[in-house]
Parts: sequence; structure tokens; C-alpha cells
Amino acid sequence: MSVDSRHALSKSPLRKALAIAVAAFLTVGFSSSAMVRAQDATPEASPAAAECDAPAFVATGPATPEAMPGMDMATPVATEAAPPADEGTPAEGATADEITAAANNLIACVNGGNLEGAVALMTVNFTVSVFGTASTTEALSNIQGQTFENPQVSNPRTYADGSVSANVSYKQGEYQLVGEVWHLVQDGEYWKIDSLGLFTPEFEGDAAVVGVTLGETTASDGTVTYSIVPNAPSVAQPEVLVLHGINSGAVDHEIVVLKLPEGADPKGLLDGSIKESDIEFLGQITLHPGEEGDLVLEGIPTGVYTLACFLPGPDGSPHAAHGMISQIEVTAAS
Repeated sequence: MSVDSRHALSKSPLRKALAIAVAAFLTVGFSSSAMVRAQDATPEASPAAAECDAPAFVATGPATPEAMPGMDMATPVATEAAPPADEGTPAEGATADEITAAANNLIACVNGGNLEGAVALMTVNFTVSVFGTASTTEALSNIQGQTFENPQVSNPRTYADGSVSANVSYKQGEYQLVGEVWHLVQDGEYWKIDSLGLFTPEFEGDAAVVGVTLGETTASDGTVTYSIVPNAPSVAQPEVLVLHGINSGAVDHEIVVLKLPEGADPKGLLDGSIKESDIEFLGQITLHPGEEGDLVLEGIPTGVYTLACFLPGPDGSPHAAHGMISQIEVTAAS
């Protein structure tokens, strides 16, 4: 779920400062993980009235050293589940229907407000990689306010290891179009979401594409400087703006798009001089090292937008505090 962040819902101080203003976005969307290109398929709208069918929710406490004696919390309690190595095989017939139903079931749990059921349909690998915790109670708190607007499920696939996947696209907030590949594994009678991929969702209208390079450099004294660089300082207002992120670095990075008060210095995000209520969140994607992905924004107004990465660095402060913050202007179309 677009996330606070899918890789660290253990919130940095900046995340806490932004939480009120952008909570509706930082805890929505499953967006994350490896870039996976869309497969040709006809989307099937998820039934709005579908019922949630989930195993019983089992509450597990905060994943802290105090709550889980003997566990080294310096490393995740589970490694992120990588998508299957093979590209899979298109599913047909009853198998395709079952995969589509499994994805729609998770959507129904979330959209129907049964968030305990939704968390019960997540593996530990998923909650660790997306929410940064193995605690189901913490995962539950992180999906408060989650909804999938106009969800569509397509391209059901099967894999040699027994897992399956489906492409899920939806609208997140006012502007972002999201495309995710949900990888599911079977646990008894239920299919549970285990990992994620991204694909570029279909959209209508003329688009402008701006490349955004993410990375870091390390000085001889060990100081790390991060950067987020759009390949153009401005773009004429399109119907759809696609920010094509390229992570050339060695660690995870994200693109968070924010609208600040006119003339505000983006550094105000770091020192708290910008009121939380004055921050508008437009969208977010996270990319692993070497990955590329598209952040698709539909119908954004003209104005100056701030691009930043708030994932924590080695010192615990966000990458933005070490240079990973920039701006791009959307100008009026001629």
C-alpha cells in the first residue's frame, strides 16, 4: 500500500511529521517491489458487492525486542519474498477464475472495511516487505483508510513453484493511477498475497514522460549524498504525466510527489516550518536498486511539485535530508 513506506512503515521523524497531512496516501496502495511489465489482457472490474472470505485474524504484537525476546530487530524478521523467477503461464478456465477471485477477495476485504480479514490474507513476507513489520496489529494500523478505487483484475498467471499472480490496477487518491502485480501463495484453503511487482497501468489521453534518476554517491570520508534528478526542470501540462523513475543506486529509493504552498522552500519539509495541513500528496512509487518504474499522474494542475525520497538512510534520517529532494514545474499548455 503506497506507503509510509512499503519498505519502512517504521516511520522516520519526517514521516511522523507528514503523517496527518498525507495519511490517506502513505497508508494506501500496495505499490512496491520489482518492476514487472504489463501483460496484454482484458481487465475485469472487481465486483463492488463481493464479500470478504478470510481466515481468522490472529493478533501479534509490535515487532520490538521487548515484545519478541531474543530477536535481533536490526534485520527484518523475514526476507522479502521475491516474485517467481519464471514469467509464468497464462491461466485459463477455472484456474483463471480462481486467481481472479482470490485477488477480488482481498479487494473486497479492504473496500468492505474488514481490515482484519485483509491482514489475515497477507503472509509474513508481505507485511515485512511492505509495512516493515511482522506484527499483524501494526500491519492493521497501516492499512487504516485504505481503499481501491475502480479496481480491475487481469492477466491471471501460474508459476512452476505453485504460486500465482494477477495484475491489479486502481486509482489512488485524486491523481495517481496504480498498476500492481499481486503474487499469491496458497495457505490451506486461502490464497494470500506474498509479494508485489509493478506495471504501468493503462491510461487515456496524451502523456508527457519525464525521467527521474535516483541514486547516491559516497565520499572518501564515508559521507553519503543522495540525489533525485528529473531530466527536465519543467513540462507543459499534459493530460497524463508519467514520471519514469530509474534507480541507479545501491539501495531502495522512492519518488514521492508533493504540492507545497506557493514559494515554500522544500527544506521546510525537514525542519517542520511547513504546516502538515498545507502539504498535498499526489503519488508515490518505490524502486529497488537497478529497477525502473512509472509513477502515473492523471490531470494534475499547473504548479511546482516537490520530488523527494523519505526512506531512511544509515543514520536514520530520510534520504531527503541528505540531498534527495528536487522540484519540477508543470506549466500551462501553450
